[in-house]
Amino acid sequence: MDRKILRIRISVAVSVSALVLSAAAWGPGLDGRAGNGSDALRVLIGPGDGGETRSVRAAVRAWSAGSERGATVRVAADMPRQLSRQFANDSPPDVFAIDTDELAAYATRGFLRPYGDDLPGTERLDPVFVETFTVDGDLVCAPKGRAPDGVALPAGTASGSPPTTECWGVAAESADHEAAVDLVRHLTRSASDAEGE
Repeated sequence: MDRKILRIRISVAVSVSALVLSAAAWGPGLDGRAGNGSDALRVLIGPGDGGETRSVRAAVRAWSAGSERGATVRVAADMPRQLSRQFANDSPPDVFAIDTDELAAYATRGFLRPYGDDLPGTERLDPVFVETFTVDGDLVCAPKGRAPDGVALPAGTASGSPPTTECWGVAAESADHEAAVDLVRHLTRSASDAEGE
């Protein structure tokens, strides 16, 4: 067999294998437009309940359709373990739900992109929430839940009481952090609308 043809076949086989491994890493059950491969934003959420998972997937699909950007959602069986493993492998999701107890550890290691300045309405957040989601002077996470005027706040949390909830993190390594932050804005608005019904 001609060496040039053999090299081409090997090159194609390696490329196909890389694509298969990439797809396997995110597995089945992905939502949102397929996009064009690496341009698709990746969203990782914890197991939660079925209703919350469906609402996140629906919100991501709606954002994807409106923005004409691909986005995929994966539900982690063991969120802390899978998220830490993906960061260790330099392949974190663009957007992910993170427990506030773990927020500082990820932020101080430089894993999170501060985006508070890009989130509308943060000036109306309760100071307790601002303190909870601020690390080294930067608001690094958007809390999940309802808030007036589209600002995300955990529903039913008394003022002056620190929230114990998840929030939306954006990976510092996200290839398109502007789209990732825009998706977070959409997710927090969708959660607010759902809880206000």
